Amino acid sequence: MIRRLHPDFHIPDYVTNVASEFDGDEFAESLLEAHIDSVVIFAKCMYGLGYWNTMVGKRHPGLGESDFFGEATEACRRRGIEVLAYFYPLIEAALDDDDKWQQRDQEGEPCRFQCPNSEYTEAFLLPQMKEVTRNYPISGWHVDGIVLNSGGCWCDLCRALMKDEGTDANAPDEVQEFSRRTIAKLAQRMTEAVRPERDGLILSYNNLVKIGCYPQVQWSDVVDIEVYNILQGLNFNFSREVLYHGDIGAMSASVFSRHIRTIGRDFAVTTCCRSRGVAVYGSVSTAEELRYSAGLGLALGGYCQFINEMLPEGKMEPPLLTRVKDAYQFVKERERWCIGAEPVRHTAVMGATEPGTGEAACVQGSLSGLMGAARLMKASHVPFDVIDEHADLSPYRLVVLPETDITAPEVLAKLREYVQNGGVLFATGDATLGEDGQLGLSDVFGVSCQEEGDDISYFRLEEPLSTNLLDTIRVVRGEWLRVEPAAGVERLAEMVRPRLADAGLKIGHGKPPERADSGWPALVRHQYGDGCTVYSPAPIFKDFDEAPDEEQRCFLNNIVELVAPSAERQVLIPDLPPSAEISLMTLDGMWILHILRGGETAPPELRDLTVTLRPDFQPSRVYLAPEQESVPFHFEDATLQVTLPRVGSHTILVLEP
Repeated sequence: MIRRLHPDFHIPDYVTNVASEFDGDEFAESLLEAHIDSVVIFAKCMYGLGYWNTMVGKRHPGLGESDFFGEATEACRRRGIEVLAYFYPLIEAALDDDDKWQQRDQEGEPCRFQCPNSEYTEAFLLPQMKEVTRNYPISGWHVDGIVLNSGGCWCDLCRALMKDEGTDANAPDEVQEFSRRTIAKLAQRMTEAVRPERDGLILSYNNLVKIGCYPQVQWSDVVDIEVYNILQGLNFNFSREVLYHGDIGAMSASVFSRHIRTIGRDFAVTTCCRSRGVAVYGSVSTAEELRYSAGLGLALGGYCQFINEMLPEGKMEPPLLTRVKDAYQFVKERERWCIGAEPVRHTAVMGATEPGTGEAACVQGSLSGLMGAARLMKASHVPFDVIDEHADLSPYRLVVLPETDITAPEVLAKLREYVQNGGVLFATGDATLGEDGQLGLSDVFGVSCQEEGDDISYFRLEEPLSTNLLDTIRVVRGEWLRVEPAAGVERLAEMVRPRLADAGLKIGHGKPPERADSGWPALVRHQYGDGCTVYSPAPIFKDFDEAPDEEQRCFLNNIVELVAPSAERQVLIPDLPPSAEISLMTLDGMWILHILRGGETAPPELRDLTVTLRPDFQPSRVYLAPEQESVPFHFEDATLQVTLPRVGSHTILVLEP
């Protein structure tokens, strides 16, 4: 299921001509023509209405005698197209609005969703899934909307369960954890209900992607990473006003793809076929945008999925399929070098388990530190993974620990051991800061925390940190810490306080830098065991995420050079623009380098781009894919150098042993 289409079909019950013009054979033939190998067919929509001949739920009244789901499924399976049944589990049209199984908000008011802890699950939800699995030749399930509508449920049953488990129903953090357990348990129950009904079923549960999501996605065979619009990240739930970056969609896709691949699950990068969002008719994404989305999923080790919409009468708009066909032709030509590939591991950005999910967490800022670190690694062209606090650190030479809430003793002990055994740890701001006001890894960083600093301060830099910068003073906004280095700790940069900071002024005019250093360090390096740490008390990654300007990138790139020197990197492409993204993968002993440049329109080709790689084998052949055009190379002292004649939107360089 590499090239999937998800035709949305959410139709309210007052529509009377549902699927009246649907032709299963015509539908399936159009999918084949567009190079689609798998499709999501609606069994139950977000209105709680069924599209199959159900004896348990409520069929859509506008279907008449049509078995829309059955006709579509049979036509696709006859042509070898795999079918996932779409299912919205916690809204049930067969029940009244005041049914006893509804979720309740904290004030006790009913929500439109049913509670998964109630008898509804056994009475309706699981029987519906079993009925479809038994009666139709599906390959699996795509379960959407597996959420608690208000971030939690406070019905009488849930309140009783919370009390039994020792959860405070008035504590948001505890309720969120209870909700996560509830959703994970529901996914487990659904999986265990349908797997005995059909061999080889593929399960996919939506809306669960976040850092630290393994307990929820462990029941998913393929995790959907929905970004809707790869360039703008505009979800129909989010207004433009809350988007502080135009590239939030691409960054969200990149970050969560790099995370999901570390927890043992396949994933699909999912993008809307419409430029203005899901179901915004009259808009169509560009061919380049869809190719970029598909290419990003492939390059990072995943699959591709596009969302479009079927019109209520059961027709799809040909222009959308034309764009999908173009993108999936692009995928077909490249997938032999992508499917089954694993990342070549060197650098990891660690984040704490987040309460928010996916794009919402990025937009709302709960992942700001991690997103800033990922932005920097991406712009510096350092191949990286995104891991949570439970990950194995041994495959990585460098671990980046941005401003994040990691204080658990067992995680701190793991990080300490990692550095002790030769790893490099780059940490910033309040990473590991405990409630006692001390850093949990003070001994590893070689500093002690004295007090909180100003909400804006400056770095005074000298070589090599000032290389290629116009000045030697760099601002970082956000709450700094003031730390005292231990004896023997190397000071790499000095903090410069803002003027008039103590006057309480909140505007920039009152905060130019002082002339003298503050006496506090802005960056230190400490040898610890066989490894070392580089630590800054400044929230540099949150600042970079909020305002990723080019001068700040150059400044932070100089710090990256300290922790990941160019002479030791697996990949070095000095003249590649920072807007490009790279991915270094391995498959069947090959090294496969992806260079992605693009977006709404195709970028101009780069010519004669020099690339240095340090593979752990001696290549016998180097070529560009999918053209299989051999490229001359020089290999000496475990280092390969090659000049790429051209680099377009998605260039793949293959090193064969």
